[in-house]
Amino acid sequence: MGGRKKIKKSRPKPSAPLFCIIAGEPSGDLLGCFLMRALKQIFPDVQFEGVGGPLMCEEGMKSLFPMEDLTVMGVMEVLPKAFNVLKKVKEVARYVIQTEPSALITIDAPAFSFRVGRALRTLEKTQKMPPLPHIHYGAPTVWAWRPKRAEKISQFLTHLLTLFDFEPPYFLKEGLPTTFVGHPILEGGYDQGDARRVRDASGIPKALPLICALPGSRVGEVLKLLPVFLETFQKLSLKIPEFGVVLPTLPFLKPLIEKILQKTPGNFPIWVIAGENTKKDAFAASQIALAASGTVALELAAANVPMVISYKTSWFTALIVRQMIKIPYVSMPNILLKKHVVPEFIQEACQADILCTALENLFKNKKLQEDQKKAFKLV
Repeated sequence: MGGRKKIKKSRPKPSAPLFCIIAGEPSGDLLGCFLMRALKQIFPDVQFEGVGGPLMCEEGMKSLFPMEDLTVMGVMEVLPKAFNVLKKVKEVARYVIQTEPSALITIDAPAFSFRVGRALRTLEKTQKMPPLPHIHYGAPTVWAWRPKRAEKISQFLTHLLTLFDFEPPYFLKEGLPTTFVGHPILEGGYDQGDARRVRDASGIPKALPLICALPGSRVGEVLKLLPVFLETFQKLSLKIPEFGVVLPTLPFLKPLIEKILQKTPGNFPIWVIAGENTKKDAFAASQIALAASGTVALELAAANVPMVISYKTSWFTALIVRQMIKIPYVSMPNILLKKHVVPEFIQEACQADILCTALENLFKNKKLQEDQKKAFKLV
């Protein structure tokens, strides 16, 4: 291993603020991007180090390793990478101690973020160092499942920032200082995409109706959901002959998606595009969407695109979640409105025949589309 770098036992104040920010998934990359922009307005000479994706790196993040190394979800999905993830936890915690930032800010990805927080506190006790401020951005969904997490994270977090206004009471009662800060999706301009731009850039016929396909931002999600989505569109092409599919994705996922497409030819045209701004343009050009459950449901709602939500994970992960979950919905538009506005087809219901019927109904029924759009204004 070689000699370890000696850990200092004091934290002299740096001449310029240094924030160590850790984001473990694309939705966290977006949150981190907006946060970094805001911090730069307050501290013009601020510095950022930690782990981030392309959006955060564009804002000046020096990332320890690619954020994609952490984008796993679910028990069975995590197990094969458990050793590597735990190694990263130790690596990040030691890095934070040695870097001596003004504060550690972890964003979402609680399975990784909270392990880093606990490891950091252990190192501080071992080295007899004062506790570093640890701020977490994006509350764990204790209102949906595993409510005891609120008490556990209060033992090592300094402050919690929540996206939704109903969340702070769950944590304040455990003595954890918590602030509702709102959701940056409202600032994301998702309703300002340019439909003509994406059609011209990709050679999509101007009058061709489009369905936006969003099979997830993790490799595991794409592998599970994209084949089902493609089979769905193939069946749909027998009922609706005139439509195309636009699939906005992240640059690192594009080769995988194109490889899957080569193995699954269809009777419908499909365009795969990469980049955050192209996603907004794809939203603007699409009549409806078929999407994996996640932050993208709120993005589509902000863009006013009617949708069908679906998700599929390992049977073991699904079994565990079903034992713990306390709410009947999985997508945030439905959770916020407390009713099934957006159709959800999860696990066993994530089948091409079922999704095809739901998409056909939504595609042909303008009233269903308008009902969703009215609900999105409330969201």
